[in-house]
Amino acid sequence: MTLAGCGARPAPAPAVAPPPSLGLDGPATYRAYLDARAPRVKMRHQVESSFGGRDEVIEGFFVLERPDRFYVNARSPMGPALFEVKSVPPAPLAVKAYLPQLQDGRMARFLARDIRRIYVEECPADAPVTPDGDGFVVRCALDAREAPIMEGDAPDDALELRLDRAAQLRQKAFLRAGKPIATVRYLELTPESGVWLAHRIELTPADAPYHLVIVLLAVDFGFDTSRVFGGAGS
Repeated sequence: MTLAGCGARPAPAPAVAPPPSLGLDGPATYRAYLDARAPRVKMRHQVESSFGGRDEVIEGFFVLERPDRFYVNARSPMGPALFEVKSVPPAPLAVKAYLPQLQDGRMARFLARDIRRIYVEECPADAPVTPDGDGFVVRCALDAREAPIMEGDAPDDALELRLDRAAQLRQKAFLRAGKPIATVRYLELTPESGVWLAHRIELTPADAPYHLVIVLLAVDFGFDTSRVFGGAGS
């Protein structure tokens, strides 16, 4: 990230009782998790990053239309627009930067890659599921032929999900050639319109001095995504 911000982190979500166990086996628990995800959603975020001792804060919103369409609109805490990113496969990633220092699009692409890891990448419903402590582990290969979102970067080729017995995603781990690349932790689960959402998400690469935190500020499950992607249901 290349733009410093001064926004203060909002107060943590109030403590709530965790969601109850569903009492299902591993494959059924994973299917329940997939079925509970909203097909279309708009979320307002505050994004905090730390890289090489430099802290950055940006704000904005993120629109998702499953399985893989997403849109990111980023602003500084003071209000000016920074950039937009739209991913509508199979079209190339579209980046629109508003400030001169962002014209190369690296900042936007960096965030887009992490957004995809956090919200888009999943294992298929029939992926192998094994018990693990008080939950389950789901493992699958990712399509390594997919063009990376970051120019010059290699794509992740495997994914490991950790769910609790309430079908809540708690952690993702991404692997490349068998080595851990990044870990995502989903924290501060709070119900929103009957859906449990992580209000704090932390992404940490394995071999880089980088840490990303996404704080969920607001969510809209009724947002008309055709306003972003065109054509209802497209």
